[in-house]
Amino acid sequence: MKKTIVIAALACTAIASTAAAQSLTTLFAGNNLGNAGGGVYFDITTVGGAIQVLGFDVNTGAAVGTAIAFEVWTHPVTWDGFHNSSAGWTRVGVGTGTAAGMDIPSAITLNAPFTLPGGTTLGMAITLGTVAHAYTNGAGGLAQTFSNAELSMTLGGATNVFFGAGRFFPRVWNGTIYYIPAPSSLALLGLGGLVAVRRRR
Repeated sequence: MKKTIVIAALACTAIASTAAAQSLTTLFAGNNLGNAGGGVYFDITTVGGAIQVLGFDVNTGAAVGTAIAFEVWTHPVTWDGFHNSSAGWTRVGVGTGTAAGMDIPSAITLNAPFTLPGGTTLGMAITLGTVAHAYTNGAGGLAQTFSNAELSMTLGGATNVFFGAGRFFPRVWNGTIYYIPAPSSLALLGLGGLVAVRRRR
């Protein structure tokens, strides 16, 4: 007689929680505010392999203690020219946070991590629900770039209505992205799934 014992292995989120997160920060020097419910937009490039995004910090002029309802979306090409409609965009993450004050990082906890594929440039759009972004006016009419060994961000623009008309450019999103290298397919199978062990009698 065969008996199957199913053993639940570690979930992928457990990998993320135990790994040391890496990060890329733009700046926290807001000199302009969007409208509550507006959006910020930029392009993000994964320089090497895929990454798993674990969380964000954002900048807001909202009163300390104000609840933040966070959403992040990606576009397969770029943000610019696609910011006035949600068509073609995919919501990849939602989360919550609490406003910490102007130019102080407000931590966002995602409901679940999401993955950005390696060697790819995507448009990224972020809204804070009914809270306004604090961002920085870009210099010289050019987008600003921030990068490290894994990521590059080219910033960017803003609208007073999320996916609305009336682009403000250049606008530099104030924030941090926290991430780890995305677990390999082997890790997903070995640690994120279920392992079946069969015993014979």
